[in-house]
Amino acid sequence: MRMNEQQDAALKLLVAMLAPSARDNRDTRLLCCPERDVVHSSLRESPLFCGWCFRVDTCFLDPLDIKYQQRAVNKVKYDVWTQGSAFSFKVGHTFYRKDGQMLIQVHDAKESVPGRAESERDSGYVLVQCYEPNNGPTKWKTAETFGMTQDEFVRYLIAGDVG
Repeated sequence: MRMNEQQDAALKLLVAMLAPSARDNRDTRLLCCPERDVVHSSLRESPLFCGWCFRVDTCFLDPLDIKYQQRAVNKVKYDVWTQGSAFSFKVGHTFYRKDGQMLIQVHDAKESVPGRAESERDSGYVLVQCYEPNNGPTKWKTAETFGMTQDEFVRYLIAGDVG
């Protein structure tokens, strides 16, 4: 599958965030808009998740571990959006592919836990039910069920595959 610039940028940031050297670090580059720094509260007014394969709304900022936090630089405090890697998609979370050809819903999940100095990363898991359009009495019909880690699920939302 050919990817666009936004998908490429988001996937490169995801790989960097999941590297063992990253541990529990937070970044001001965000998966939902990796091509720019979003510093202040303008995030909710910014075009987000451009180029992603699935529609993702701002209600999923928390499961994507995007937080508005206070930072200090040279003892000057300011608020900034930050990106972590503690992904926490939960049962019932539902996403539509932008081309309208698939709906996915989380049926079981365990959140991921970033690695710390004394422990390795736990990537958690997500069990996803896929649905495809149906011309019958229901709008969607069951297509398949598959499992993956929370990390792979983020990649799936971005690129439409788990790589």
